[in-house]
Amino acid sequence: VAACIGSSRQNVKKMALILNKQGFVSMEKDALDARVLRIRLTEACKDHLERRERMESDFIEELFNGFTPQELTALTDAIQKLEKNGSDMGRKYEEKGV
Repeated sequence: VAACIGSSRQNVKKMALILNKQGFVSMEKDALDARVLRIRLTEACKDHLERRERMESDFIEELFNGFTPQELTALTDAIQKLEKNGSDMGRKYEEKGV
């Protein structure tokens, strides 16, 4: 999870503990490797996401209303470049110990 979202394992564990307390995820040690913590979505989380899906879809439709496919492609490309630059900068600062 940490690698997927670009965060430290410690931060992910803090988030997971909060979500676990709210009933959205379950956490358990891996049967083969005690260092690995398995995080799973609960049914309560899946229900919550299903309830929000229509509202969030409507929000995105409204937000990007009037954009052409070409504009959306250009925006996506620009955001991906920003994401890559941010990741590169993060690694550079980590290497420097900042």
